[in-house]
Amino acid sequence: MNFSLLSQVFSFLALAAAPATSPAPAGSPCALLTGAEVGSIQEARVSQTHETRRKTGRLEIGQCFYVADPYASSVSLELTRSGPNSPRSARRRWEHVFHDTGRPDGDSDADEEEPRARPVPVARLGEEAFWIGSRASGALYVLKDDAILRISVGGTGTDSAKRERAEKLARSAVERF
Repeated sequence: MNFSLLSQVFSFLALAAAPATSPAPAGSPCALLTGAEVGSIQEARVSQTHETRRKTGRLEIGQCFYVADPYASSVSLELTRSGPNSPRSARRRWEHVFHDTGRPDGDSDADEEEPRARPVPVARLGEEAFWIGSRASGALYVLKDDAILRISVGGTGTDSAKRERAEKLARSAVERF
């Protein structure tokens, strides 16, 4: 057997033995929670994470989607930060959405992400936090420094059970950024 073929076989075996969710690089939204943490709180097996990043207006948005089995128990984590040349734009976005201070300067997509249900304040989480529930899922929004964390959870249970799970995840994530 030649060295090249043997090397490819060992590489394949190493990849096949690797966990489905490997540690995310620093600065990644996927670094804020591990798949094991999400799986434990959601009582589901997390098989993959998918990271995306985008810029909109003066904001930089990173998202990590934790694919769970069952799929309805998957979790979405979104971290919104001010762009490098736009200090405090994430905080202005927060004020616009949760305190109705008018359209934030330079945020062209501001209206498309506004919550529709009435936000419920959540105590002792970040500088300020709100829960917005729905029948199918719910989302917890947390302001810390000049960043907004959004955690959306699905799965079975009541709105209060989903809120409790989102709060546990958010407390872990907030400690890491």
